[in-house]
Amino acid sequence: MDYGKPSDFGAFWRAALAEVPPGEPEREPFGPTEQPGWPALEAERLTFRGVGGVRFRALLQRGVRAGGRRPALVHFPGYGGEVSLHQDAAARGYVVLEVSPRGMAWGSDDFDRNQPNLLTMGIQDPGKYAYRAVYQDCCQAVAWLRRQDFVDPERLGIFGTSQGGGLTLAAAALTQAARAACADLPFLCDFGRTATGSAHQEIGDHLRAHPEQRDQAYRTLSYFDGVHMASELTCPVLLTAGLADDTCPAYSIRAAFDALRGDRALVEFAGLEHQRVMDFRHHALSWFDWYL
Repeated sequence: MDYGKPSDFGAFWRAALAEVPPGEPEREPFGPTEQPGWPALEAERLTFRGVGGVRFRALLQRGVRAGGRRPALVHFPGYGGEVSLHQDAAARGYVVLEVSPRGMAWGSDDFDRNQPNLLTMGIQDPGKYAYRAVYQDCCQAVAWLRRQDFVDPERLGIFGTSQGGGLTLAAAALTQAARAACADLPFLCDFGRTATGSAHQEIGDHLRAHPEQRDQAYRTLSYFDGVHMASELTCPVLLTAGLADDTCPAYSIRAAFDALRGDRALVEFAGLEHQRVMDFRHHALSWFDWYL
């Protein structure tokens, strides 16, 4: 099967983003936000109503003494859906929005990611595929943050690790709002080569059980592929890859890197499996300091 970027890729996503509701989230204080050696954060938990009325959440974080319009960062979670604090970014003057889209940790109230597994939910129809709504949630959160009077909307960065890296490429491409992006070990890339291997095992298991669905599944995945998202990007993008990573293989990340059209950098870590390293955090914040 010829696997490539769909000719109606842009039209598909313009229609999807037109569905995103513009409403304001519910806001509530969140704590504690102090850790030794870091400035205190002013934090709020936000509850959005996304497409279909499904709730998802985010954690807004900013330094207590920060004032005026500030540069902002949006962080997306890995496949497990962790929620993180970002004192190091706040110490550098950034506002940070930690987003938990549907199916992830704080976004699981109205959305069961396990019936079936998220990677195969709705895979027979790109209009019903689970990641369509996940990407919509991410874009909704980015749009909301840019509207806030304490954020400089022209100085926005997006970042994340693993699935968060894949969501970074998607949200940066679909919103065109990022001035810079950093995707660490990005998942959801190069489905044409990874979907039947260990990298996307849930998809591989599904296609082995339902081989008659293969062509349609690949058609669906082509709208969500991080490589195709990367081809829409012109902002500076930093990517990382672990050369011993079987979950997000280096070849899939190189494919995304090759698709980028603006300033770009790829850091490859010899011997690194699928795990976070502080090197990425250092590189990412330095990247944002330079470009934002």
